[in-house]
Amino acid sequence: MLKGDPDRDVLTSAAATVAAASEAATMNGEVLRRVIGDLKELEGEAASSSVKAGIADQRRQLTALLRASVQKRWRKAVTGDEMKRVRDHIREPPVARRLDKLAFTFGVLNLTVSEFMLIKFPHVFWAWYMAVIPVLVFFRIPHYRSLKWGFFLLDFCKCLGAAIE
Repeated sequence: MLKGDPDRDVLTSAAATVAAASEAATMNGEVLRRVIGDLKELEGEAASSSVKAGIADQRRQLTALLRASVQKRWRKAVTGDEMKRVRDHIREPPVARRLDKLAFTFGVLNLTVSEFMLIKFPHVFWAWYMAVIPVLVFFRIPHYRSLKWGFFLLDFCKCLGAAIE
């Protein structure tokens, strides 16, 4: 190529566009789309077929990069893992662990019995409540400590109730 060759200017512009696209790969998809559009325009301006082919190849690579980044974002949003395919996530059977089933059953039974005690025997409800709450808190302590949520055990209502008493 000679100095003043129009293809040289196109190649210089394409190189700058690809350099911008490398930085844009870590940015958002909108920037990548703009860079791909710029490459398409440069491809149309190129006179030589080899330059057009080179620019078209770069555009295909950036389009694949954009597709991969969009695909990872969607996978992360739907499945929680950017490497797990949505199709595989949908085919997985829903898991209800035995502990979850027991906790749900106990919660519903506790609500039912508490309501019964409150309606039928309101004068002894305080005794029922004093028997159930320490057990529930006792089972909650190891779980919260493992998650480092210990301060959530200091519920505002409980602390205020203890302060008023």
